Amino acid sequence: MMSEPLCDSQHCATRWPLPDVDLTDLTLFSQGFPHSVFTQLRQSGGTLYHPVTPLTPDNEGFWVFTRYQDIVLLARDIDTFSSHRGGDRAGGGTMIEDLLCAAGSGTVLI
Repeated sequence: MMSEPLCDSQHCATRWPLPDVDLTDLTLFSQGFPHSVFTQLRQSGGTLYHPVTPLTPDNEGFWVFTRYQDIVLLARDIDTFSSHRGGDRAGGGTMIEDLLCAAGSGTVLI
């Protein structure tokens, strides 16, 4: 279990490398997966914090993991990297609105 956060989210949000890119804007994905955007994110550090935008729910940002090896570690440690306790929303801190609360903790969203 992690004892300290990877980075203070407010500080990390100031380092978001693509200020004109909002991953919650679904038009970004309307022409297919934006590979060039995620290539840039991986080159910028791989583990980033997406700042609050007009489209982020409940005025919260979120962590973005873009590297395979990081995602493998996340998937193996569901106690540390779980959104079921996050935020004040029913079901936790996930913003994917079509995910049923019955999916339960341990559900990995990739």
